[in-house]
Amino acid sequence: MSQASASFCDSAFPRLLTGLRTQDIILKAHLVWLTQIETRLDCAKFGEANPMGRVKIGGIIQYTDLALVGMMAVPDRPGIAAAVFETLGKRGINVLFIVQSIDLNNNTHIVFCLASKDLSQALGLLDPVKERFGGQRVTHHPRVAIVSIFGPDFKERPGIAGMMYAALASAGINILSISTSMSSVSCVVDRDRLADAVEALRDTFEFHERSSLRAP
Repeated sequence: MSQASASFCDSAFPRLLTGLRTQDIILKAHLVWLTQIETRLDCAKFGEANPMGRVKIGGIIQYTDLALVGMMAVPDRPGIAAAVFETLGKRGINVLFIVQSIDLNNNTHIVFCLASKDLSQALGLLDPVKERFGGQRVTHHPRVAIVSIFGPDFKERPGIAGMMYAALASAGINILSISTSMSSVSCVVDRDRLADAVEALRDTFEFHERSSLRAP
């Protein structure tokens, strides 16, 4: 996702919906991963529980046909992330869902998703980067999907993320990676369990079905 798109998701998007909670609106999203998708959102009282105990959210977005790649156990120093994503970007490989962490041995781990069709090329490009920075391995999972929930009031509502993780755990779905923003929570899961993940979230949260999107 571009910096401009990420900024929109974390700032303008929540404020827009908060200001229009009492209206039934058409929201047209012009984001990197949503190409002029129109969806009707019922924006009332996000984050509040209904009489059935389900918390209201903005909706669910599914991303399919993805692979998960990890640049693992690289001695932490400046330039690692730049090398990884500049290398991929120069070959026209788009990435999303980037997560970076540092372990107790001061090694950095970078995990991200890309289109399954780009996996083979990406692995070939990343091996020299791993060698250059002294990383231990490049890992991959060839068949994953991302399921995300979103809503403008997530930053003010404790427990949303925990509810999502508990719903997936109750359905026996392993979470391969997690990423969050002020307005969304995203989980990488095995592609074969995506439908089960969505069903588990439908049982846990309340949202307008028209706001459940399947991104390209």
